[in-house]
Amino acid sequence: AVVSTQSGHYGREWGLVQGNVLEMLAMGGTGIWAGICSEGAALGHADSCTTILNLIRLGNTKVLNNGINCQYLREAAINVTKIVTTEKPFERQPVYGERATDMVFGFVFDQINN
Repeated sequence: AVVSTQSGHYGREWGLVQGNVLEMLAMGGTGIWAGICSEGAALGHADSCTTILNLIRLGNTKVLNNGINCQYLREAAINVTKIVTTEKPFERQPVYGERATDMVFGFVFDQINN
């Protein structure tokens, strides 16, 4: 992981990636360096789509008040994954996998699933 007092970039090697990003932000970090989807060098990285939606889920209203279109963000992560890998995201990929919104984020993406 590349970390400074202001921002961080985390790889997915050990499965703790989103928790690490959220902890860094909670400790005063002001940014992340990441792509929209988790596809990246080696095993991937903490993607900005999942991080932003986790911030909303945890009660950060500044994200929504800055006019971020969450439905478009999710669609963008799906599309970039398809471009990079020529396949859809893994169905259980958090936030933007086909089954990711079955229950956890149904209240955010209800129009996408209908």
